[in-house]
Amino acid sequence: MLNAMSMNESELSMHQHHEHALACVPQQIAGLSVFKNPDAQSISNLITSYQTDVKRIETMLAVLKSSDAVFALNYLQSGPRNWVRTSLSSIDEALKGLSADYWKKALDLTDVLDHMTAESRIQWQENIAGWEVPLFEQETVITTILDLLTNRDKFLAQKVEGIFKSLSKVHVTNSPSGFTQRFIIENILSSTYRKEAIDDLRQLIAKFMGREISRMRDMNTGSIIENAWKNDTGKWLEMDGGALKFKVFKKQTIHIEIHPDIAWRLNEILAVLHPHAIPQEFKTRKAGKKIKDFQLTQHLLSNDLLNMVASLVPTRIWDKTGYEPRVTGCKENSVSTRYYNDNNAQVKELDSFLASCGAVRINKFSQEWQFEYDFLSIRDEIVRVGKAPEHISHQYFPTPTDLALEVLERLEIVSTDTILEPSAGQAGLAKHLKGCGKSVTCVEVSKLNSLVLEAIGFDAVVNQDFIQYANNAPKFDKIAMNPPFSAGRAKLHVETAMELLSKTGAKLVAIVPPTLKNKLNADGYDISWSATLHNRFENTGVTVCIVEITKL
Repeated sequence: MLNAMSMNESELSMHQHHEHALACVPQQIAGLSVFKNPDAQSISNLITSYQTDVKRIETMLAVLKSSDAVFALNYLQSGPRNWVRTSLSSIDEALKGLSADYWKKALDLTDVLDHMTAESRIQWQENIAGWEVPLFEQETVITTILDLLTNRDKFLAQKVEGIFKSLSKVHVTNSPSGFTQRFIIENILSSTYRKEAIDDLRQLIAKFMGREISRMRDMNTGSIIENAWKNDTGKWLEMDGGALKFKVFKKQTIHIEIHPDIAWRLNEILAVLHPHAIPQEFKTRKAGKKIKDFQLTQHLLSNDLLNMVASLVPTRIWDKTGYEPRVTGCKENSVSTRYYNDNNAQVKELDSFLASCGAVRINKFSQEWQFEYDFLSIRDEIVRVGKAPEHISHQYFPTPTDLALEVLERLEIVSTDTILEPSAGQAGLAKHLKGCGKSVTCVEVSKLNSLVLEAIGFDAVVNQDFIQYANNAPKFDKIAMNPPFSAGRAKLHVETAMELLSKTGAKLVAIVPPTLKNKLNADGYDISWSATLHNRFENTGVTVCIVEITKL
């Protein structure tokens, strides 16, 4: 009894030692925690479960090999003219099958297969399927799992090297800049292998960004590249929140550039295998220049949200062949879509996003939303870029119709006027300018809002911060604006816009905070103010004035 108790205590101590060893495996590469923490307790439990199942097989085998079992099975497994001879696998063969099942369970508890090259991953999967694995015994399991976990950085480096070779067509030692250079790949549409190499790259970058890349048909890398080839040939396009950009040419050549903040991390991973191949300058993040302009937060949309956006079903499209052309009361290119989802949290997130895109719910109980522009034309880009503006940082508050119409009346636009809207948002103000004057230029910092403006059909949409745009902007006869208010931006934006008025009599009308009164530079301008206006913006208690500025 004492010996048995000592053995149990010894086994318990060994289990605890192994659990501690598994839990202490290093979890970083290139300064990032991209690896999952191993589930040491579950792996230990698997070993115990395997030992129990071995005893079950041994016990049952002893029963089945008894003379009584052989006699009974001859009848239990046979029928008239269909006598079946019973034969059993050897205990060794049975334990191989049991071990294969347990190796699969153990690997599923780790992320080692995710970081292996395809060749190594497939080899493991084939060995498991063919029962070509060692027995799932304690020492073998712990040693093997520990070895796999501690070598994940090398596996990942081999995967990165494979991606690098497939993309660049040159060995890393012959390309010292590594991932900081532009990749040029030929025949991208005709090669599934090359598209998968880019997808591997995106999956890896996503790990750095703490997110996943969807493999849905409408959102996978191959579909994104094919859509770019069809619709945006020769244009630089962002992907995955700006982590990389690419352009596809008609001859099926693709150019890819990786963001510097990502490229140096990839090079650092390559250095695990080739420590002297890439100079230190390409493995270190370069200190960026200090920019004094306002930082605008762009948050990445969740993978669940992007999946839902990609899955939206168009229900009615007006002025599109094959649907409902020219339905009374609907604007050209308007579209309604619906979704099918009972997950309250996901529905809430999607509803909020659709509203931010300018959609209106058909009714409060419906999952159908109406857009006053062709939302489907911008959906692919939303999914590809994967990000949208945060309204607070962008100070995006849509202009109410009554205020917009008052601005329009004060501008006194004539047919020859060139018109500017410097912070166009989703056209709360600009839509009332459309069709007025000679042309309307909309400047908008948010990529998402710029897509909406393009879908509405303005003469010119510039996706840029207005202050930067103004450095090289043309002059305009009339300027209508609802600038951001926070951090003194209203004054900066209005005074910057004043300098873009073209000639004597040119006019700017803006919605601004009352605190701006008597603070604008009035030299060379006539400035008049409206009365203070209260609670005119939905969901805010902001107080505003309308300022009318005429160039002298």
